[in-house]
Amino acid sequence: MPLILSILEVLDPDVNPCKMYGLQLNPHITIAVEFIKSLWVYFMYPTWTNLVAMLYCLICRGCSKQISLLRAEIEKFHLQEFTITKQMTFRKREARIADVVSLIQKTFYGPSFLISVVNFGICITTIGWLLVPTELLLTSVGIVKILLYSANSICSLVCVLWMAGGLPAEAEKLKTEFRKKVRQRWIMTKNVNEDGFSKDLTEESDYVLSGCDIIYFRRSSVLALAGTILTYTILLMNSR
Repeated sequence: MPLILSILEVLDPDVNPCKMYGLQLNPHITIAVEFIKSLWVYFMYPTWTNLVAMLYCLICRGCSKQISLLRAEIEKFHLQEFTITKQMTFRKREARIADVVSLIQKTFYGPSFLISVVNFGICITTIGWLLVPTELLLTSVGIVKILLYSANSICSLVCVLWMAGGLPAEAEKLKTEFRKKVRQRWIMTKNVNEDGFSKDLTEESDYVLSGCDIIYFRRSSVLALAGTILTYTILLMNSR
C-alpha cells in the first residue's frame, strides 16, 4: 500500500511543485525526492499501524482458538470422568490462557487505543472530504487516495474490534459449557463439594481487552462504530 500511495503522490500534478518549496529542480530529481519522501511518510502510516494491528489481531485470534479448543475438549468429556481433578486441570489451562490475555492487554494497552483513534479519525476525515467539496476532489488521483485511506481505516478498525472482541465471546462460551458440565455431574453424583468448586472456577475474567480503558473491544462495538459514522455522515449532509 505505501508503494501505491507514493506512486499516486508522484502522479498528482497539483502536489509536486508546492512540496519542492518553489525550487526549480530537474523533473527526474523532483519525482525521485517526492517518491522517497512519500514512501517514508506512508510507511509510518498506514503501513506501520497496519503491522501492529495485524500482530494484535493474530495474537487475539490465537488465544480465541485456544479457548475454543478447551471448550470443545470439556464438551466431549464424559460426566463420570469429569472429576474435581480433571476440573482442576482445565482450570490450570484456562489460567495460563488468562495470563497470556493479561500480557496482551499490558503490551497493547496504549498502541491499540492510538491505532483505533487514528483510524477512526481517518474515517471521519475521508467522509468530510467526500461530502465537502475541496481541491483534492478535483483530481482522479485524489479520489483514489481517499478511497484507499477509507478502505484501509475501516478494515483495520473492524478487524481489531472483531478479533479482540472474539476473546470475551469465546470465554463466555467456555464458562457456559463448564457450568453445564459441572451441573450435570453434580446432579448425577450429588456431591456438594463439586458444586462449590464449580462456583469458584466460574469467577474468572471476562477477557475484554481495552485501549487505555477508554475503548473496549467487543464485537458489538462494530455496530456502534457503524452507527457513529452514519450519524456523522447524516449531520454533514444536512449541514451542506
